[in-house]
Amino acid sequence: MRFKTVAIIIIAFLVTGCVKPILMTSYNDNDIDKEIIQEIEDLTKKIFSSISDGNLDELEKAFYLEKKQKVEEMDLTSFLDFQPMINNNPHLEQHTYTESNASSVTVFFPDMNGYIATLPSDGNNVFTSFYTIDHDSNKYLLMLNFLLNENDDWKLSKMYVGNYEMMDKNIEAWLKQSMEFRNDEKLIPAYFSHYISTMLVRPNEFMNFLDITDIQDDFNELHVEVSNKYQFPMKIQMGEEKIEIYRLDILPTNQGIVYHVQYVTNKDVDTVTEVEMKEEALEIEKELKKKMKGFGEGLAKTVLYTATSEPPLDPQLEYSAYTVEVEQD
Repeated sequence: MRFKTVAIIIIAFLVTGCVKPILMTSYNDNDIDKEIIQEIEDLTKKIFSSISDGNLDELEKAFYLEKKQKVEEMDLTSFLDFQPMINNNPHLEQHTYTESNASSVTVFFPDMNGYIATLPSDGNNVFTSFYTIDHDSNKYLLMLNFLLNENDDWKLSKMYVGNYEMMDKNIEAWLKQSMEFRNDEKLIPAYFSHYISTMLVRPNEFMNFLDITDIQDDFNELHVEVSNKYQFPMKIQMGEEKIEIYRLDILPTNQGIVYHVQYVTNKDVDTVTEVEMKEEALEIEKELKKKMKGFGEGLAKTVLYTATSEPPLDPQLEYSAYTVEVEQD
């Protein structure tokens, strides 16, 4: 056998004096009955096909209805958001089957890189499938949770898509990269690498990485360290002029995740040329690399520079802006 866990939890009701055992047995992949796997995979194909075709009537048939829940109360249109991902051929990573009489089950995933999930079970057996999907230069984790209904038919209970890998790195790779930058005193790339790892700790509301608390605590500590060392807005001397950088963050793009520098320019962004803005961005980059060791490292080989004539601090107003890209060596 590859993997099997058995948990027996005894709950004692002191008032009545009775004892109710809660039984939970989990199986993974090859340890699961083949007939159950086949039934789930057939249902999954119908779900994927329904989403891909936009057939909500067919999708409706796959859902598990909780007690007193009506089909018309469900909003299935949101599942059409999954279409682009479903069309990218999801890759099966792991099946997990849990026999339980509890209202929820906690499941460990030996093949899923240190994740754990607490899933609603409504007192029934639970089957959970995990797929990874390559989409927009990232890898996403698709979770389908099935429950056995009163007619002994498997039905879809929950379906979620969340971040699993970014730029071909999983959570452990980003944490390792952050540590390496931090050891080299490159706080900015260490900070953003660790920040990306925090985006991967919880692919959906039921699931999280086992070391999520330590990861978030370490990030909070790093955040304080970076905030104490670099204050924004930051003034940069550019010849006889001073440029104010009011924000440094990261953005997802087609090239991957990139640094994004937002600053106030002394130029008129409505009339300035791209050549002028590119020259200014290159000068700013030189100064940032002097001030911030490691700036521009660890992410995609592009930095975006967005210039405005004043800080866009009022969300009620529209500001003219000019953005240019600077490729990294």
